[in-house]
Amino acid sequence: MVLIPEAVRALRRSLIALRHLPDLWRRVEDLGVSMQQQQTLVCEPGGAPPPPRDLPVRVEDLGVSVQQLQTLVCGPGDAPPPPRDLQVRVEDLGVSVEQLQTLVHELGGAPPPPRDLQIRVVGVYVGGFLQSGHQAVADMERVLGRHALTLSEFKRILDFGCGCGRVLRCLPRSNQRQPPDGTDIDVEAISWCQIHYSHYARFAVNSSAPPLDFPNDCFDFVYSISIFTHLPEDMQFAWLRELQRVVKPGGYLLLSFRGENHFARIPSEDRSRMERDGFVYADTGRTPGLPEFYQTAWHAPAYVRQRWGDFFEVIDIVPVAIDGQQDAALCRKRISAEVGEGKPLSGLPESRAQIVSVRSSSEPGRWKS
Repeated sequence: MVLIPEAVRALRRSLIALRHLPDLWRRVEDLGVSMQQQQTLVCEPGGAPPPPRDLPVRVEDLGVSVQQLQTLVCGPGDAPPPPRDLQVRVEDLGVSVEQLQTLVHELGGAPPPPRDLQIRVVGVYVGGFLQSGHQAVADMERVLGRHALTLSEFKRILDFGCGCGRVLRCLPRSNQRQPPDGTDIDVEAISWCQIHYSHYARFAVNSSAPPLDFPNDCFDFVYSISIFTHLPEDMQFAWLRELQRVVKPGGYLLLSFRGENHFARIPSEDRSRMERDGFVYADTGRTPGLPEFYQTAWHAPAYVRQRWGDFFEVIDIVPVAIDGQQDAALCRKRISAEVGEGKPLSGLPESRAQIVSVRSSSEPGRWKS
């Protein structure tokens, strides 16, 4: 059964009147994005090349077709485009997308997540969404590789805050481990993943507060990308303690955070708090589909070493390591005999000098005075 994306159906409805050209052009762009994502699915490892005749021609002509559509829609004098020519071009793009979707289905692949779920995760709807999951996996491998670790050696993995499965679907397959698990507070995203991505992983909804529905000491590796970048401090501590519970002694975590690369974006009224505390959580506007508390947080690397160090051994901090934007903290759960396991939270640093005093000597120049 050929699945026609909503973007195609909505675009064809728009062709009836051609009264709102800017909106029509946005729909054309969405169709182009949908086609790019289908191409990514076809070309991923384990896929097969598309049929050798008509489909490659349509794929190669996508850029030209979209450019010509833009000229038609936004041409000189803002004159309405010739309806028949525009309709033919749009229908050709729709046919290409349908053929790519059919090919993906024949290869046993799953569709890309819906447009709104993609925007909820990365903020935009772009053709590179699927590829960005592979990039995030490669980024994690680079961080782990600094300590002679690889994703393939972990027998049980949790993606905490998996969204619509952007990264989970790209994890390396291994016959030596259980299927990975993914949890998120986004009921819509998890429901979609349970229908379309169940062959990649097991998915479950978690509430905004612990606990997770997993036993103690069950995961070898937990990663969380762009989750602690959005939570208030008390909620972060609650979830750090919960992740401490579900990770095996000696197991690893990779958590991303907004480090110095993002400090220029801290609201001016909050910058003194970053200087004083090494942490800022600010209201930067709601994300549609997510709770009100899901805002923006920034962390100084030294803060991460000290405060997250109350729960784990922070063995490495790698600047701008994930998606070319966020810092990565590689942590390890202490075994029970090690000092520090489960110790109570220390008080917030009273001055920037206190934060600087706990900076690791292996990070010269970080959090400069």
